[in-house]
Amino acid sequence: MTDHESPDLVVGIGNRWRRDDGAGLVAAQRLRARLAGSGRPVEICECAGDLTALIDRLSGRGRVFLLDAAAAPGVEVGRVVRLDAVTEPLPAAPPRSTHALGVGQIVELLRALGTLPVALVVYAVGAADFAPGEGLSTAVDAAVDAAVAALATEVGHA
Repeated sequence: MTDHESPDLVVGIGNRWRRDDGAGLVAAQRLRARLAGSGRPVEICECAGDLTALIDRLSGRGRVFLLDAAAAPGVEVGRVVRLDAVTEPLPAAPPRSTHALGVGQIVELLRALGTLPVALVVYAVGAADFAPGEGLSTAVDAAVDAAVAALATEVGHA
C-alpha cells in the first residue's frame, strides 16, 4: 500500500497541561471513541510534544486532518475553523504556541520540501486560556464536540 492509499490520518495536537491547548488531544480521544468499530479505517494519533516528529509522519500521505487549539486572527474563541492547508498557508498566529514549531511552520516546511500530503485539512478550535492547568473552558469543550462531529462526517463516519 502506498502512502496515498493509506487510511486517513487524524492527528490531535496540544498540551493537556495548558488548559485550552489540550483541545486537539481531547478531540482525537473523542473521535477515536466515536469511530470505534465503525468499519472504514482511520488512523488517529495524538502529538503532545515536539511537532517536528510530524514531518516524517505527514510527508507524502493521502488525506491528513490536524486538530489543534488556535489563538489566531479570524479564529474566535469557541469556534471551529476548517482550513485547507494545501491550497493556502495557515493564518499567522501570535508567538503563543507551546510547541517549538507551530502547526503553520510545520505545514510550510512540508510545502518547501515538496512533501505535503495530498489533502491536509486543519480543524482549528478557537481558544483563549493557555494558563497552566488541566481542563478545557466551556466554550472550547463545546467547540471540540463540533469539530469531532464535522470530522466524523468528513472521514465518512457520520
